[in-house]
Amino acid sequence: MAAVDAHLGAVADVVVIGAGPAGIAAALELMEQGRRVVLLERAARPGGRTLLSVAGPRTRGHIYLGCCRSFRDLLDRLGTSTLAPLPDRLQVKIFDQGREAAIHAAPWPAPWHLWPALRRYPFLSAGEKGHLVKALVAVARGDAGAAGETFAAWLERRRQTAAARSYFWDLIAAPALNAPAELASAQLALMVFRLALLGDRRASAIAPLPADSAGLFSPIAAKLAETGGELVTSCPVKQLEILPGGGGYCVVAGPPHRRWRCRAVVAAVAPGDLVAILPERVGRLPFFHSATQIPYRPLLDLRLTLAGTAVQAPVCAIPGRAPQPALWIFPQPPGTDGRQDWVISISNPEHLIGLTEAEIAAWVEKRVLDALPVGHRSHILHLKVFRRPQATFSPAPEHQTWRPPQETPLPGLFVAGDWTATGWPSTMESAVLSGQSSAGKAGRFLAASQ
Repeated sequence: MAAVDAHLGAVADVVVIGAGPAGIAAALELMEQGRRVVLLERAARPGGRTLLSVAGPRTRGHIYLGCCRSFRDLLDRLGTSTLAPLPDRLQVKIFDQGREAAIHAAPWPAPWHLWPALRRYPFLSAGEKGHLVKALVAVARGDAGAAGETFAAWLERRRQTAAARSYFWDLIAAPALNAPAELASAQLALMVFRLALLGDRRASAIAPLPADSAGLFSPIAAKLAETGGELVTSCPVKQLEILPGGGGYCVVAGPPHRRWRCRAVVAAVAPGDLVAILPERVGRLPFFHSATQIPYRPLLDLRLTLAGTAVQAPVCAIPGRAPQPALWIFPQPPGTDGRQDWVISISNPEHLIGLTEAEIAAWVEKRVLDALPVGHRSHILHLKVFRRPQATFSPAPEHQTWRPPQETPLPGLFVAGDWTATGWPSTMESAVLSGQSSAGKAGRFLAASQ
């Protein structure tokens, strides 16, 4: 437990606000530096937005890719990576207009590891496949897109047809960036292809998190206790007081009312939540105010139960054609009752987000029936919609001007979250990288101020 100051409450080296992947990564890094860390979380369990899951009794929730090495390393250090095992390669079934295909990684060097799957891919002509491979080779050799260029402009420059976009480029980039190619940064999109699809064989493998993702992160409590720190859950922070004379900070939380005095703070929360706890004059500073103006994009997740012939694949996709978005589907093994549960993730769902559940169910059922081969036809028995109007920040070409660094203008105050400057799109990998960066900066600040 942290020491206690008679006037200002418990004393710690650092208080980390928010126990999502960013806050947990920051807290773990600081603990390994030997710092006494108090990690505060307003929810009852650690995990942050990973707890906002569509998981059900027979479904999984969030996923991560093999190229998310920092996130995977975090799970290894917490001793929980076996709860979210990573497959040895990418394997995705593609359904459209009654036809079925697969994208999978062969044991060959990139980008040729995709060639066996592309050669048999029925949705593109030989000429389209040739231009696609040439574009992939260019990315593998360093084409990262031009500054300010959209992904759509890059695709046009690389002579990619509408079919190549629908059945390959947009199918992968849209869910990774949660934005259409016309809006997305070419540099961010091509980074996804370079690190995931053109990385090693496991870089593009898709791993689901367990339904109860809090179990992945709960060991952080025991880790922090090793250096006298603690994890405090069900503890919403109400105020961040700046102590006079460079005396650090006092973090006020509750109910129940509690206070912690510390020399440094890592705020691993959304920009609006941070501004809400800062003194009003500080929240108006350009650094903090600008962060609250970052544009966000919606996401739609569905959990549904179907009756009919089961789909035997862990990951499937139904390509989109503008304005219809693609569907990424994560079927679970069918139950003994003949039913099968799916989780569907829909990026760019602007025209769906305001519909009723019945309207969304009718739209999804038609898309699925039109796409699946006759032998796989099913009908929806139950559907639940999870709407996230502000799920991820916009990956527009100017995103770098919106995203702040982890070091703020206030000495000893640092920020973390996927919305900060990491070079990655809005992902758990970005969150972990931001937490590690903020911890490094906080550690150097503490060392210099001793």
